[in-house]
Amino acid sequence: ATSLPRRIDTHHTPSKQEERPES
Repeated sequence: ATSLPRRIDTHHTPSKQEERPES
């Protein structure tokens, strides 16, 4: 998931859920 861009990473990793720019 780290290899994928932040936009997609947010949908996979719950840790980045807080940094959801698409929210």
